Amino acid sequence: MGKVYDSESASVIRLDSGMILYLREVGPFLALVCLLKEDAFTKRALIDYNITCFKQALQKAFRLPNS
Repeated sequence: MGKVYDSESASVIRLDSGMILYLREVGPFLALVCLLKEDAFTKRALIDYNITCFKQALQKAFRLPNS
């Protein structure tokens, strides 16, 4: 059976308050949860890039396997 989640697994939830709850997988047992203003989420590519850099730093710091 294949993986249910991969390195690009994410969830975007738009809240009634105008905020966005953004969930990204950064490890097999670790997720990053961000609470963003809706207008900041228009720069999603930049947010994803920063999350990728954060994920790579975690992998180096804790010697995690690439996922």
